[in-house]
Amino acid sequence: MAMQVRSLFNTTRPEKSVDGQVNHSQSVLMVQSDSGRQFLPEHHSPYGFVLNFEGHIRLKVDRYRYNLTNGFFPLNKNSVVELATPSGEKTINAVLVLDPNLLEEIIVAESYGHSKLLENPQIRHPESFRFVCRPYSLNEYSFKAFPAFARFKNQQAISDNELATLLGEFLKINIRSHQEMEQINAVRKSTRGEIYRRLSVARLYMLSRLDQPLQLSEIAIEAQMNRFHFLRLYEQLFGETPHQFLTRKRLELACKLLKYDSLSITEICDQLGFESLPSFSLLFKKHIGSSPSQYRQNT
Repeated sequence: MAMQVRSLFNTTRPEKSVDGQVNHSQSVLMVQSDSGRQFLPEHHSPYGFVLNFEGHIRLKVDRYRYNLTNGFFPLNKNSVVELATPSGEKTINAVLVLDPNLLEEIIVAESYGHSKLLENPQIRHPESFRFVCRPYSLNEYSFKAFPAFARFKNQQAISDNELATLLGEFLKINIRSHQEMEQINAVRKSTRGEIYRRLSVARLYMLSRLDQPLQLSEIAIEAQMNRFHFLRLYEQLFGETPHQFLTRKRLELACKLLKYDSLSITEICDQLGFESLPSFSLLFKKHIGSSPSQYRQNT
């Protein structure tokens, strides 16, 4: 059955049931594109995703605040969530509310081997399932990885099969996030989770500003960490420094622009925040193996 599309912020405050809870629909994509302020007051969420495609959205999940730009954020059942967008800014946002029964079916299908599923088709997944609550960037996880997200942006309905494919792909990412978090050298699980959350916030901040010059101190402030503490932990976890990560992502984007866009090489250099055209060309050749002009000709 196709999912329905309707407005997320059709009033300044959503309707509430008699018990004071915000009403939700299951397996419903709720979308709004508007230049006015949007606000969804604090409420207990179901499983789902908050997505931002244009502008930015201020998101509070449990006791943490995030600025989500061109990205998405998974929500666990009963997370305390508040959403707001600034007035005067065009935004395109979506909230995908997941049917818990469908989610459980997909988790089971992704979590157990063939023999286990054949032996017991009605197997249930433990209630303890949790998404790793951190922001994800669509610059990192593109529409190619999640084609349904492009449908959401265009306010098109998707089928349960397409939703199952999306969730299956995200569950793999969620497993990797758990694995990354467990690699952090800290005794307490809560400390590992907090470090991972802060490093993820910094990563999203960098990915949303590939066109801007960024200083280590600025990124560390966003992560609410001492800059040298941040640098050490970031490199330990991800195997590269923030500067190396930014360079790699900017060059990846430069390759896409050279291949698919009509911008001049100078315009691409300026758009991606490189200091000068000669430094961009040298860096591009060092990492990619050819000059920007040769790369464009060959592709």
